[in-house]
Amino acid sequence: MPRIQIPLARGLRKDPHTADYIDGLPVNMLATPKEVLNASGYLRSFPALEKRHSVDGVSRGVQYNTKNNTVYRVCGNKLYRGKNAIADIQGKDRVTMAHSGYSQAVASGGKLKLYRYDGEIKELSNWPEEKVITEGYKRDVKKWTHKEGNDDFVPLTKDDLDGFLTLKITPKTSDGKTGNEMLITEQMVGVKLSQQEDDEKPYLTDVLVEGIKRAGGKITVTYKMNLAKSSEQTAKDVTEFVMTQEVLEVVEKYPQYELGDVVDVARNRGRYIWLQKGGERFGVTDLEDESKPDRYRPFYTAESQPDGIIAIDSWRDMVLCFGSSTIEYFTITGSTSASQVIYAPQPSYMVQMGIAGRDAKCKFGESFAFISNPANGAPSVYILGSGSASQISTASIDKIIRGYTSNELSRTVLETIRFDGHELLIVHLQRHTLCFDAAGSQQYPQWCILKSGLYDETYRAIDFMYEGNQITVADKAEGIVGNLAFNKSSQYDKQVEHILYTPMAKADNARVFDLELEASTGVAQVADKLFLSATTDGINFGAEKMIEQNSPFQYDRRVLWRRVGRVRKNIGFKVRVITKSPVTLSDLSMRVE
Repeated sequence: MPRIQIPLARGLRKDPHTADYIDGLPVNMLATPKEVLNASGYLRSFPALEKRHSVDGVSRGVQYNTKNNTVYRVCGNKLYRGKNAIADIQGKDRVTMAHSGYSQAVASGGKLKLYRYDGEIKELSNWPEEKVITEGYKRDVKKWTHKEGNDDFVPLTKDDLDGFLTLKITPKTSDGKTGNEMLITEQMVGVKLSQQEDDEKPYLTDVLVEGIKRAGGKITVTYKMNLAKSSEQTAKDVTEFVMTQEVLEVVEKYPQYELGDVVDVARNRGRYIWLQKGGERFGVTDLEDESKPDRYRPFYTAESQPDGIIAIDSWRDMVLCFGSSTIEYFTITGSTSASQVIYAPQPSYMVQMGIAGRDAKCKFGESFAFISNPANGAPSVYILGSGSASQISTASIDKIIRGYTSNELSRTVLETIRFDGHELLIVHLQRHTLCFDAAGSQQYPQWCILKSGLYDETYRAIDFMYEGNQITVADKAEGIVGNLAFNKSSQYDKQVEHILYTPMAKADNARVFDLELEASTGVAQVADKLFLSATTDGINFGAEKMIEQNSPFQYDRRVLWRRVGRVRKNIGFKVRVITKSPVTLSDLSMRVE
């Protein structure tokens, strides 16, 4: 009697409402392309969830900070650095995060706050209307009175070089006579000057101020004193000198910009990039102070997107603007001129495809994965390329996504995680959690469904991040941070349901015996049962056959259904396992006569 092999990685069912053939997606099972016995691959249960510690609330966002090698999470109304809460975050919606060499940025509630590593908290705000660059002051460098036989000079230090110097000379004689003041500025140095002749007062002629204004230099003064006619010829010259330094106040005025509410943030080449609410334009911060907009050219507009920008991100040296109908690239120009733009659009890279929502995209591999916007037709899952986008979702996945409204899709969250040769893209919809495995999709796109509990509850874990030597996760329902455990399949010590569907097999008027499932057994702490049920139409499944499939230390246990029964035309099977232990299934075969 011949044996028929039935693949497990890609099941087949029928939709009772549309009579269409649909994929029987595995539930909580990952396909692994590896030769095992007679099969070209096997299916492995998704890792378990273990609790690490409690947090303030449900997860709102996460980022790995490469500067500190630390994970920053926003859970509830707290920002956590590792396990420690370091700040309060207002609101309930998801946040976006970015980081630099000096701060961790969090965009929440329309504000962009920068949590510096030295403990200071800054917020994106305008430069002050004016800023004093140099404080103005006036001081006397030297005061002296002329003495006969002494030279008149001023030694200069480096403190005397700022601003400008002025020498005030007041002619005086020892008999009490005082002449008119004489002011000599820096422009008059090296020019011989004289006062007007005065019979009643002493006056100066041939006044010459010489010297170079430098540290260690000397300013010398020579002149000729002329006594008043009424003065005694024995009167002495006691002329007074005052050298004054005056530094003017330098004030720089800054333009004021309408910063708006911040809805997204990214980091590119030493600057934070933020998106204004309404999506009309994105702004860039200044290189000198990352909490301020660029002084001269802070805003840029994706003019190919009349509906505005939904999200922004950074890729290599480019800023990506995701709209509802296009994805536009901006490259850095490298210009240092205040009159030249920092970022310029690159029309050759533009993709005629939009995204469904701000978080409906993530970095995946060397590019981005995203859910398309309904403005481009029925939404689907794509991988972004330079000037193009390639679809990775199947028709069955598209039907699931099509069941959501545009408003519901706008709240979708995409993220990626890699472990054990799997490169996973996880799509968090409101009622479904879909998982795409790029490593297992060489022949065809390999998707599965992740869920929690024994019913159709959405998968509770979100915001996967490799931390230390573990993959940590936060939670959609409770204030918990956990980690993935690969030695079991439970979720916080609760049993998990795993489901597989097989394709329909041809068995016209045949009897089926010895339906055997190849499984890796013996690791369970208690005896586990496996439930097998059959269908002949792809819609209705019969009564489940309960088979013991996993007992402690029984590593070679056979999962066998001896007598299946007579098949009129076609037959397919559903495999269901409810357990806390890891599940590994590879080959399904049956004997037909």
